[in-house]
Amino acid sequence: MKRNKNNLLFKLVQGFLLLASLSSVPAFAKDEEKIDYLALAGLLIQDKNYEKASNALAKINEKDESLDKPRFYTLRGLVNLNTELFENAVNDFSTAILSGQKEKFIHLYLAQAYFYLERYQLVITELDRAGELALDNPATYLMRSQSYWKMEQHELAWNALDLGLEKFPENGAFMRQKVFMLMELGLYQQAVETGNVYVTKYKAAALDYVAIGTSLLKARQSNEALMFLEKAALLFPENEKARLALAHAYVAKKELHVAADIMQDVATKNSRYVTDASELYRRAGRNHKALNLAMYASNQKDKLKQRLAIYLQAGLVDNIKAMEDDLYRSGLLKNDDVIYALAYALFRSGRFGAAEDYLSQIKKGDTFRKAMSLRKAMSDCQTSRWKCY
Repeated sequence: MKRNKNNLLFKLVQGFLLLASLSSVPAFAKDEEKIDYLALAGLLIQDKNYEKASNALAKINEKDESLDKPRFYTLRGLVNLNTELFENAVNDFSTAILSGQKEKFIHLYLAQAYFYLERYQLVITELDRAGELALDNPATYLMRSQSYWKMEQHELAWNALDLGLEKFPENGAFMRQKVFMLMELGLYQQAVETGNVYVTKYKAAALDYVAIGTSLLKARQSNEALMFLEKAALLFPENEKARLALAHAYVAKKELHVAADIMQDVATKNSRYVTDASELYRRAGRNHKALNLAMYASNQKDKLKQRLAIYLQAGLVDNIKAMEDDLYRSGLLKNDDVIYALAYALFRSGRFGAAEDYLSQIKKGDTFRKAMSLRKAMSDCQTSRWKCY
C-alpha cells in the first residue's frame, strides 16, 4: 500500500527520530580499523539514505551478544518505515521495545506504521503510550483525529483537532482538516464558512484554495466551489493548477465558453493544453476557434483527432474524406472510432464500397453496433435512393 510520506501528518520531528548517541559514536573506531555499521546506519538514516543504511544494517550479526539491540531494531524499523515496508517496521519497533527500548519516541514510530496499515485503534494506543512526547508535535494531533475519523468516531476526531488548534494556534492544518470533515458530513455551508476563515487567517496557498474548491465541486456545490477557485485565480494569476481547476468548474456548470477562454489562456503559457482548449471550443460550438487552436497542437495524432472531431460536428464530410491519407500515415486508422468517422464521411459522399471496406475492420463494442446501423443505412440508400436526401 503506497502512501505519500511527504504529508504533513507524518513530518514527525527528525530530532527524536534518531538516538542522541549518533553524533557521539563515529562510524570508524579510532583504535581499530573496524567499521561501526550501527553508527554508520544511523548517520545514513539521518541523511535519508535508506538503501545504504539497510545495507549497513545487513552486515550486523543480530546474535552478537555485544549488539545494542534496542538501537539496532529501532534503526532497522526506521529504514522499513521510510521505504514503506510497514509490517516489517511494526515488527522491528516491537522487537526494539521487547529488547529494552525505553524511549517514548518508539511509540510514535509504531503509531505512524499502524496508520499506514490502517490499524487505527492501534494508532490511538501508541499515541497514548507516547505520553507527553505526542503532545508536543502537531502531526500527532492530526494523526489521532484522522484515526478517530476513519473509525467513524467523529466527535473524538473533532475534539483532537480542537486540542491541536488550542496548543498550536498558528498551525493552519487543523482548521484545514475541519473544512474537509464538514464537507464529508455534508455540512457544506459550515464548510464554506470555515474555509473562508482558514484561507484568510492562515494566508493559504493557491493549492489550498484549489483543494477546497475541487472538493466542493465533487460534492456538486459548484457555486461555492467557484467562489474559492475564482479567488485562487485572482490571487495567484500565474498558478496553472488554479486556472485549470477554475476551467473544470465552469465545465461542470456547463459554461463551456468561459471554460474554453480560461483553458486557452493556460494554453498560451503551456502548449500541452492546446488540444484541451480546442476541444472545449468545439463543445461550445465555436468550431472555427477550435480548428484554429487545433493547428497548434504539438502532438500530430492529437491534432488529427481534434480536426476530425471538429469536422464531424460541423458536418464537413469532404474535409474528413480529405484526411484519409493523413489518418493512415499517423496510425490512427487502427482506432475503431476514427475508422467509423471516416467510413461515415465516405458514406455521406456516396462512396459506399470504400465505407464498407473500413466498416468491416470494426469488430466489437459500441462502435461495432454503430457500424451495423451505418451498414443498414447504406443498404436502404441502395434500395431506396430517395431516403438519403
